[in-house]
This record gives sequence, C-alpha cells and structure tokens, in this order.
Amino acid sequence: MDRATKEHHVESLRKQLEGVKSAFLFGYRGLTVNQVSDLRSKIRKTSSTYKVLKNRLAARALESTPLAPLREHLRGPVALTFHPREPVALAKVLMEFAKENPHLEFRAGWLDGKSLGPADLVSLATLPSREVLLGQLLGQMTSPLASFQRVLLAPLRDLASVLDQIAKKRQAG
Repeated sequence: MDRATKEHHVESLRKQLEGVKSAFLFGYRGLTVNQVSDLRSKIRKTSSTYKVLKNRLAARALESTPLAPLREHLRGPVALTFHPREPVALAKVLMEFAKENPHLEFRAGWLDGKSLGPADLVSLATLPSREVLLGQLLGQMTSPLASFQRVLLAPLRDLASVLDQIAKKRQAG
C-alpha cells in the first residue's frame, strides 16, 4: 500500500470517528470467517459500524480524536465497532456474541469521554434499551396524574355504588 492510500485510510477513519461518542475495541483471533460474518451482520442490524484495523494506521487516526486512549490496546488483530448515538444496543450484541464465541476478546471501550474495561461493557450491556428507558420514564411521569385522577373520581364511583345498592334493595323489597 503506497503512502497516499495509507493517508487516505487514516483520514477516512478519522472523519468517521469525529462525532462518535462510544466505541468498542476487540480482538477476534480464533474466530472463523463465518463467525466474523455473523458478527458483522448482527452489528449492522444495530446501524453500527464494524472496522478491521491496521494497527499503525488506526493509531494515527485515533491520536487526534477523543478516542486516543484506545491506541494502547492496538496489538494483534483488532476490530473497532462504533455507533454515533446508541451504545447499549451495540454492547448487547457484542456480549451475546461473546457468550456464544469465547474467542471474541473485548479489549477496551470509550463512552462519552470515559474509558471502559470489560466489566463496564457487561454493565452497559445489561442496561435496558433507550426505548424501554423512555417508556419507564414516561410511566413514572404519568403515574402521579393517574393516581390523582383515581382520587378525584373515587367519590363519584362510591356515590354510584351506593345508589346502585339502594335501587337493588328497593327492587328486592
């Protein structure tokens, strides 16, 4: 590969990583081609990007980005996967795949300015998805309103129940 091509690859990777808030670096030594293809398709379904990296070129691309701390983990065959906004779905895919394929080795990650270790990836993968969290938040916000509505309607419901019981008593007696 000539120098111009290398510079193009470095600049291309740097541009892709500019707006990224989360990224995961992992080793894939020992995975078969079919397993890597399966992983790529699962990652693609989350609208994430999967890149196999040349370590020297990746180190140059990472040095001027917030993801620079990942450079120290660039040894051996490594891949980088990232999503501009949704790290939880990507972490879930990686953890599920790692359970089935122990050769997938999580090396490091980056999330909103903080480095992640393997334990952090597990914690991130166990979080509910964004949609579930938003639903839970909405439920928490509407819960007081629903309770208040039940309290306001209770006297009317009780009055209707008493009138119904009186009507039944008169019909029976």
